[in-house]
Amino acid sequence: MDSKTFNTRLARSLDRSPKQVAELTDALARILCDSAKSLSSIAIPSFGNFVPTKTDEEIVIDRTTGKRLLLPPQITVEFHPAAMLRKKINSHE
Repeated sequence: MDSKTFNTRLARSLDRSPKQVAELTDALARILCDSAKSLSSIAIPSFGNFVPTKTDEEIVIDRTTGKRLLLPPQITVEFHPAAMLRKKINSHE
């Protein structure tokens, strides 16, 4: 599902305009980014947890040229669904 379809469906579900929903989803994305930068998890009850993980920088060797490259540190965010969400998804199959 693309973001436009998601925003439209969420807007109908919440009885809001698509523009309002787009603003809400943008705000959520900003909050997730800020929390990830500080390596803080976000827990949304009955939905799940967003857990950031930072990998250290590392040196790798390019196999074709033999040159050593420094990969910068990277932050990834994993989503762990709550038991309630998993239960709801599995009951609708």
